[in-house]
Amino acid sequence: MLKVCLSLVLAVLLCASLVGCKKAPEPSAKPAEKPAPESTVDEQDKDQAALEETATAAAPDVAAETAQPELEPSDTAEPAPDAETTDAAPEAESRFANTDGSIEVLVPPGEGWECVEQSGEQDGAVAMLVKCRSTLPERFFFFMAKDYSVPPESVVDAKTLFQTVFLVNYTRMFSAVAVAKEGERRLVNQDGYEAELILTHESKGAIRKLEWLTTIDNHVILLSAEGEPETFELQRDFIAKWFDAVRFSLLQPAP
Repeated sequence: MLKVCLSLVLAVLLCASLVGCKKAPEPSAKPAEKPAPESTVDEQDKDQAALEETATAAAPDVAAETAQPELEPSDTAEPAPDAETTDAAPEAESRFANTDGSIEVLVPPGEGWECVEQSGEQDGAVAMLVKCRSTLPERFFFFMAKDYSVPPESVVDAKTLFQTVFLVNYTRMFSAVAVAKEGERRLVNQDGYEAELILTHESKGAIRKLEWLTTIDNHVILLSAEGEPETFELQRDFIAKWFDAVRFSLLQPAP
């Protein structure tokens, strides 16, 4: 009877131990069930994807803005073919005026020219002039614009002044004087007298001279171009342009 009871007790204990062994794994299964971290990862991935989409959408604009400056140098670097056109463009005209601005002239184009001003006073008569002269030793030529005053009693018209004063002075200065042509001409808004002269100088030889003069009140306005005959012919067109471009404040006051 005792043996039977002990057997029963051992059987119950064994059964209890076996049941406990079966139930023990249940808690270990719970850690595998963690859906929260999985959902958190999904949300982070979605947020990152959204940021990447935003960055990708903005990338074309940034790339375009970055690319534009790269195109500009190529556009500005291509004017080389236009350099010939720029060189062929007419040279910009330059002007020269004396200190008080009473005389303004056109500077001859090209190298080898300089423009200077001179002024003086004698016996109450004031003279101002601007002269543009060649600085090349092999080329004798100059342009001159002059304004000088004379005593009121000495004032005469331009034609009389040329024929009775200027020509007389030239015969003293040159060994031969010939008038190629002369006549009235209007320049710088004023009627005047123009003459072209063929002169012979003892040291310079043959000289060609074109001058125009007019009088206003007790002032004499004089334009002159003078030099070697060959240079004179080469400059003939520019001489006419230079005469037309001269400005005297006495005749053309500033607006």
